[in-house]
Amino acid sequence: VVARVYPDLDAALRPAAERSSAAALALLADEPAGGGAA
Repeated sequence: VVARVYPDLDAALRPAAERSSAAALALLADEPAGGGAA
């Protein structure tokens, strides 16, 4: 629904959310307990 009402906003926020997820995964991969196997 949000994408229908605010397509530009959705398009602007989606890449930021993906970068945040990628950054979080990178931090988890750097954890010694993670073994670096991502």
